[in-house]
Amino acid sequence: MRFAVLVLVTIQVLFIWNSEARQQSKACYAAKTCIHKANGKCGVDGKGKVRRFYDTCDILEYNCLFNTNFRKTIKNRCRKLPSINSNEVEERGRRFRALRF
Repeated sequence: MRFAVLVLVTIQVLFIWNSEARQQSKACYAAKTCIHKANGKCGVDGKGKVRRFYDTCDILEYNCLFNTNFRKTIKNRCRKLPSINSNEVEERGRRFRALRF
């Protein structure tokens, strides 16, 4: 009986892990095949954090690289954020100066 429960729990854990990996894989595939249009977008994640992006493809790439779940929202939500072309970037609570070439 205990063995059967252990097997069922293990199967459920593997199923959940595999479905998360597939979702991440789909996001990364969409990011790789996306064509950039460079018209700025505002994105929001599930926690309500807003961030500026260069375009929709940039949102997909960011989600793939950092395993986040940003999605497009109205531009008005990003009005208080610095311009995407500004030389200051805030990431994960830390401020950085962007390099200019």
